[in-house]
Amino acid sequence: MTFTRVWRQFITFVPFHFGLGQVLGYIGGEWRLEFRFLRGFTLTRKCKCNRKVRTKGFRPVIKRAMLLAVLKENEIRYLKGRTLCRLATASKDGEPHVTPVIYAMEGEDVIVAVDYGEKKLKNLRENPKVSLVVDEYRPNRAVMIQGECEILERGKEYLRLQKILFDKFEYYRKNPWKEGESPILRIRPTKSVSWGI
Repeated sequence: MTFTRVWRQFITFVPFHFGLGQVLGYIGGEWRLEFRFLRGFTLTRKCKCNRKVRTKGFRPVIKRAMLLAVLKENEIRYLKGRTLCRLATASKDGEPHVTPVIYAMEGEDVIVAVDYGEKKLKNLRENPKVSLVVDEYRPNRAVMIQGECEILERGKEYLRLQKILFDKFEYYRKNPWKEGESPILRIRPTKSVSWGI
C-alpha cells in the first residue's frame, strides 16, 4: 500500500474518531465527507463506494450527520436576504411559464404561496420540476436553483410553513388565509449555480 493511499485513508477515517468529521450525504454513487481540523481548516472529499458498505461502516456518524447540502452557506445567506424570485415551471408538454413570486427560506428549501387557478400550480401538478433565480443587476450576482416541488394544502406541515411566510411578510399577516384557500409550495433544491456572491 502506497504512502498516498495510507494518507488518504488516514484523513478520511481518523477525524471521525475525534468528532471532527461530518457526513454531508450520498449522491450519485459518492459519499461527500467534510472534515474540520484545527485553525478552521476544512477538507471536503468525495469517496466512491458501495452505499450499503459505507452505511454500515459509518452508522454511528450518519445518525448525527446532516443530509447532503445542495446550497452553499453564502447562497443560503443571499437568498434569505431577498424576497423576490422568478419561478419557472413547465407543463407536461414542456411549455415553459415564468412568474415573479415572493418567497421565504426554510433551511435550503424555498417556500412560496400560490393561488388556486394559477398556471404555475397547474403545471406543478403535471410536472413537479422547477427552476428559479434570485438576481441583481448591479452588482451582478445571482443564485439559480433547480429542484422539485411539493404542493401542500392542509395539515400541520402546511400550517408550519404558513407561519414562516407570515413571519417574513407583513402583507400576509394583514391578509391571512386558512387551510385549503391557498396552496403552499416547498421547493427542494437538487442543483444550484451562483455568481458574484
